[in-house]
Amino acid sequence: MRNVKFAKAVALMMALTFMISPFVTKKVGTFVVATASTDVDDAKARQEELEEELKNTEALLDQINNNITTASEAITLLDARITALNANIKTLEAEIAEKQAEIEEAKEQLAETEEEIQKQYASMKLRIQYLYESRIPELVEILLSAGSISDFLNESEYYNQLTTYDRQMLQKMEETKADIEALEAQLEAELAEIEAKLAEVEAEKATVDSLYSTKTSYLANQISQQSSTESEILEIQADIEEQKKEVARLEELEKQRLAAQTNLTYDGGTLIWPLPGYTRLTDGYILNRKIYVSGYGWLIGNHYGQDIPAPTGTAVLCCYNGQVADIYYNSTSGNVLVIDHGDGLYTIYKHLSGYNCAVGDYVLTGEVIAYVGATGAATGAHLHVEVRLNGVYQDPLDWLTPS
Repeated sequence: MRNVKFAKAVALMMALTFMISPFVTKKVGTFVVATASTDVDDAKARQEELEEELKNTEALLDQINNNITTASEAITLLDARITALNANIKTLEAEIAEKQAEIEEAKEQLAETEEEIQKQYASMKLRIQYLYESRIPELVEILLSAGSISDFLNESEYYNQLTTYDRQMLQKMEETKADIEALEAQLEAELAEIEAKLAEVEAEKATVDSLYSTKTSYLANQISQQSSTESEILEIQADIEEQKKEVARLEELEKQRLAAQTNLTYDGGTLIWPLPGYTRLTDGYILNRKIYVSGYGWLIGNHYGQDIPAPTGTAVLCCYNGQVADIYYNSTSGNVLVIDHGDGLYTIYKHLSGYNCAVGDYVLTGEVIAYVGATGAATGAHLHVEVRLNGVYQDPLDWLTPS
């Protein structure tokens, strides 16, 4: 029984607070919201940022294109140099093979000459030995067989000429051997010189090959950057076009605000549902003095609005063109927003978690003005919306159609 009395007392206090006029409650000064003109300026500033970004990106693309041109030219020169070096290497390798063949031929000639020298030397030794061992008997025989002194001298001269010939032939062969050895040495020196030159050319080619590989990789990287930068430019251009549309849209909204500001009257148009997609209703427009349990706590007396459940943070739309007349907070209704639509017509939004406008702003139908919350005495997230005409509360469903 004590619990029931306590609940009734709490409900009564809440109802009394609920019935206090929103125009005499304390305002909240902690919400900072951009006005329409500021939105336009911000949108234009964003457009300028995008245009500057586009300019910088296009400059980057120009640099990348220059890099690609420079790298391509360098690669062409390096490729020509590699071709020339390969031809040079091929020529030197052919010269080396030719020198090696000449050296082999000289070695063969040297071996043959050495063999001839050995044969000649052996023959000469045999003849010298024979003449030495049989010189006297042979001379006696020559003397006895000679018909005259002249014949004897002729025979003796023959032997002298024979030994002289042997010596001359041996000397000639030794000279030939020396010539061949000198030729071989010269060929070896020439081969060493060609091989040294080949080593230099191959070292240069290795350097050029490395540079070619580096330039090729660099070119591939620049081409990849070129493609990604071109795509980025297209994206920025698309963003700029979208931003231009946004600027135009905000400027048009500002024109409409200014037009509404000069002549704020209700023209009889249809109010829209403030929470599109949220059509489930809990506590509606109730005029009685009885205590009852609502979806969001105890209530006593009149319930002038319509409760629409929705998650905290859900965008609340302006039901119709108008001017923000008041923003305030009290312990029962929480954060409250009041919009004047002209000719005594007001819409009131309660239990908000935050605002997207400020007092004095001109807002348009469908514009986000606030966000659903559970502030004040609410025990769950929902929007409490009211309609008031010439100071008299109206059933919101007579003006708003859930959609």
